[in-house]
Amino acid sequence: MQNSKSIIFKLNVPTDSFVDLNFFNDNFLFEEQNFFFISEFPKSKTDSLILFVDSQNDKFHSEFHSDIFHLPPPPKEIQDEFDVDEDGDFQIEYDTINKDSIKKHYKMYPIYIKNYSSKNIEIEKPIAGGDFFMILEAKNLENQWKPVEYFEQFGFLCGTGHQNYLIKPNNFFVGGIIKYEGEFLTDLRVKFRSFDKVFYSNTFKGKINQSQFKNDSIIKNTKDKFRYKGEKSLQLKLKNMFLN
Repeated sequence: MQNSKSIIFKLNVPTDSFVDLNFFNDNFLFEEQNFFFISEFPKSKTDSLILFVDSQNDKFHSEFHSDIFHLPPPPKEIQDEFDVDEDGDFQIEYDTINKDSIKKHYKMYPIYIKNYSSKNIEIEKPIAGGDFFMILEAKNLENQWKPVEYFEQFGFLCGTGHQNYLIKPNNFFVGGIIKYEGEFLTDLRVKFRSFDKVFYSNTFKGKINQSQFKNDSIIKNTKDKFRYKGEKSLQLKLKNMFLN
């Protein structure tokens, strides 16, 4: 079983826009309108979100060397939800820019998270362990959904100045999850949690290793790590590992 490594690339993109990812000159993750301090806004249940994994995009990867990178809007499979059209010119530019750069980083699936409501939505942001509370699940040989990733649990976290995400109406985030390669072809989906609400992405085909279903050593290590916390606290840590 692998530790989850979700990445966020862009916040609050209008649904009819292409995504300009400029990793060296753009401070998009620090724009004030994308975050708010927990103390400034009452905790609310996350609602009205759609998650879509673009499993057909086989050129997406973890980092980019080009100064400016254009990512097309969500693909045609979700036009009804996102109300966008693809533009072939941008896809050509996408392919050209990444021809060499893609070889230098681990492959990812791009994931789109859209707020389809008419109000701002608060999304819970982890203090550590990734940009989202997000793991990958897969169907095993018994056709049951099982986690193949876990969200790491920490013994101490400093939450001073911690802010959550703010997603605007009819806007979407662009993130990424690891694309595994293995011998077992099966159905995959992303599990996403914000506060006490769990969301699932579309189902898509992908390859993993069946050994990724094994979580005995991960659970044992977590129990050893938090054995001094007491049974109630330990069970909460084990629950949070798989976003339950």
